Amino acid sequence: MSAGAFSSLKVADWPEIDRRLWRTAREVGDELLDRVGPAADWRPKTIVNVEYFWGTFLWWLAQTGRLDPMGSPRARVTREVILAFIEAYEVGHARSSVAAMLRVIHDFVSVTCTDVDLEWLRTLARAQQRSASPIKKTGDRRRPVAELVAIASHYLSQAAEIRDVDPRRAAEMFRDGLIFACETAIPLRRENLATLRLGHTLRKAGNRYVVTHDGSSMKNRRDFERTYPEFLTPPIDEWLSIYRPLLLTPGATDEGWMWIGVRCGRRLDGPAISKIVRRINEIVSGSTMTLHGFRHSVASDIIAHMPGRVAIIKTVLGHASPLSHQHYDLAAAFEIQDRWHGVLDDLRRRDRNSGSTTEGHSGTGTFPAHRRPTRRTDP
Repeated sequence: MSAGAFSSLKVADWPEIDRRLWRTAREVGDELLDRVGPAADWRPKTIVNVEYFWGTFLWWLAQTGRLDPMGSPRARVTREVILAFIEAYEVGHARSSVAAMLRVIHDFVSVTCTDVDLEWLRTLARAQQRSASPIKKTGDRRRPVAELVAIASHYLSQAAEIRDVDPRRAAEMFRDGLIFACETAIPLRRENLATLRLGHTLRKAGNRYVVTHDGSSMKNRRDFERTYPEFLTPPIDEWLSIYRPLLLTPGATDEGWMWIGVRCGRRLDGPAISKIVRRINEIVSGSTMTLHGFRHSVASDIIAHMPGRVAIIKTVLGHASPLSHQHYDLAAAFEIQDRWHGVLDDLRRRDRNSGSTTEGHSGTGTFPAHRRPTRRTDP
């Protein structure tokens, strides 16, 4: 086995005891008879992740001659084995990835062998997480909301200018601008944004559009309902009535997905939307901000401009904990300072140039002429 090279055993290739205990843990039975497995309410995405990571651990055990097909999951997870696994797995993997792997191992054993105490493994996972270094710089994850709004406005206006010349390109630009506008208003997580569907998770009520997601599709398992601001109603109406139909595949059934692609005329999934957002940010400013960066950006701006009301971050982002803003405070402090320095520098430049603004300065929300987004962004 080469350093850093890992694979994962499919569930069908697991030892029989692992497969049996895993099925039991996920069993959805009669709650009155106490036959509901401890992992019965885990989300599908969690199930996929757990199966992949536990399969990775089993693969490593097999490769190193440590896999006993007759042994239980609990018997495999000893301090000696885990320390050897960490030594192998941390080659080519970030500390945060090692921590995630340890948490999955802990959770899998906890739900398949419910009478064991693995607090030592949780402690080890926390130690790995604390020692992890951020993969990206904080500034790469967020941008001032004013700049995101400027991008949205630019794309929407450019779409109107080229609609008669290149309708499909105009529809693409309008869609991309509307994604930016909607995410600054309600910064949804990737899958929740991708599953906006007319008449289902997105509906019009009076003069506003309402987003609703049931708890099964939310990370915090709580029902979600938010209303887009009234000023977004006209552009959403325009998207639905004028631009979106231009991208639909002629003759195909319209399933009502809010975001559709240019080439296929079908729904854009989460990764595709993320790719669009990342590419636009790179074109406009060289930023590597992803779709999740909208959530960081909105939280940071609330802290910067409404310091006495940081508790509203919980509501805006759809977090379960009223302390969720604490995750952003420290990281935002440096960004706020840099942003203020940028404002001071911009004021200095304006004064020196008799009121003119240096083109391309990131704090102004303007678009440098040589970096105007004109290429296709659809994946």
